[in-house]
Amino acid sequence: MAPLLFTFLTGLILLVPIVLMVHQIAQGSNAFAQSLNQLQQSGIPVPVWLAQLPIAGAYLDGWWRANLSNPEVLVEWLRGVNIENITAWTSALGGALLHRLFLFLITLIALFLVLRDGAWLADRVLATAGRLLGPPGERLVRKIADAISATVNGTVAAAIAKGAVIGIAYVLTGVPHPLLFAVLTMTLAMVPLGAWVALTTAVLVLLIQGGTWMVAAGLAGFGVATLLIGENVIQPALIGGAARLPFLLVLIGIIGGMQSFGLLGLFLGPVIMAALLTIWREWIGVGD
Repeated sequence: MAPLLFTFLTGLILLVPIVLMVHQIAQGSNAFAQSLNQLQQSGIPVPVWLAQLPIAGAYLDGWWRANLSNPEVLVEWLRGVNIENITAWTSALGGALLHRLFLFLITLIALFLVLRDGAWLADRVLATAGRLLGPPGERLVRKIADAISATVNGTVAAAIAKGAVIGIAYVLTGVPHPLLFAVLTMTLAMVPLGAWVALTTAVLVLLIQGGTWMVAAGLAGFGVATLLIGENVIQPALIGGAARLPFLLVLIGIIGGMQSFGLLGLFLGPVIMAALLTIWREWIGVGD
């Protein structure tokens, strides 16, 4: 029952943010439809801060008035959208979503089996490593396991912290649907550059919805500082502290892993660094 309960809770933790995001999008669908109707009737009003921009402010203000503020031009743009391409893209997205849900179900089943038979599997892995590499082999496997656990825990904890802190900034600066953007930032923070995309989108939405230039710049500056500190200080510290890796090696592992292996390298990098450090310590005879 314990592995089954933990697997069920894991599925809920992963699905709840997605459900909340879909709920927020559904709530905002009516407002989006009303906004489209208003755009077709009156166009997009020129932001106050646009004309105040240096050098290109006057040009951008005139272009906005001639194109985006003109309902006839917007209607022509909307007519040029290929509905067939949008329909095909929506169908492909639905198929990809079903495929991901199937993989998610298979992953949960595998997680349940690993949790149920984890002790048996761990004993066999340690025995195999001991047969192949001797006593250092068991220490190497344990070090790799600690590095994987620390990487996952550190990545998730840092993403939650960054999303929560920036979410408070969303509320204070008046970003529309702050809960949706906070969940998006928290979720995408586990993906390289994902949180930056969410933050940029929130700043642009704030400007379009009539926010001042100073408030948007303050939100962007605070968000950038939070992401830089979280990605370059907090996350490596969490991973290195739990895996007993030096801070520099964790940072090199994360950045080099993403450059070499993509998203998977976010977890593979620190694991490889931990394995190399363990092999080096065993080679020169330095124990833990």
